[in-house]
Order: sequence, then C-alpha cells, then structure tokens
Amino acid sequence: FTRSPFFHGAAEQSSSLMDSTREMLRQQLGTLIVIAHKTFYNFLKHTETRHPTLQWLSNCLQDNAGKNQLLNEIQRAFSQFNASDGFFLNTSWLVAKLCQPFANSESKKLFQIDSRYCSSPLRRL
Repeated sequence: FTRSPFFHGAAEQSSSLMDSTREMLRQQLGTLIVIAHKTFYNFLKHTETRHPTLQWLSNCLQDNAGKNQLLNEIQRAFSQFNASDGFFLNTSWLVAKLCQPFANSESKKLFQIDSRYCSSPLRRL
C-alpha cells in the first residue's frame, strides 16, 4: 500500500473535513466534465473539425487496442505507449454523454443513426 503525496495525512483528518474535501473535488471534476463535453461537442458540431476529432479518437482506440491484453503491473509499467485507465474512463464517460441525445428511445435523433456505419468502409472508429 503506497501513500499518495496528494492526500498525506488524510486518515488523520476529521470526517467533516473529509466530506468537504470530497464535495470540493466532485464540484471541480463536474466543472471539468462540463468543459470537456462542450469542447468535444463543438469540435464535432463544426464540419471543419469533425473529421480530425473523430480521427483522433479513432487513433486513440486503435493505438491502445492491446491494452486489455496486459496481464499485470510489471507489463503495464513497461508499456509506455498505452493511455491510462483514467484516460479511458473519462473518454468512455465523454462518449456516453455525447450519445445522450440519441439514447432516448422516443428521440427523433435516433433515426438519424446509420445502423450500417460499423460495417462501412467509410467508418472512422
């Protein structure tokens, strides 16, 4: 068990201080998530930045395709080319957030999705 330099002495802190710290972190993370969503949404909304954004996301996924094959921490330590778990957790959240308008089964936007996209040679992801 390695102590984090960021939370030194956390075990000795009062419950109320820990609760307020946790709430502050949640608020800061919430702000970051809103900014990331707006940024990606704007990139995807405009035709001149849509393709480069999708290409970047596609490259991230392709370059890390072998990440799930890493068996242990030793192999992970030597794999400097894979993104962190946190990166993919945040990316997954971002993609899910971008899909929200299509997630409602009653949404008219649902019918704008091309179900053949994944098998199309024009797909980016």
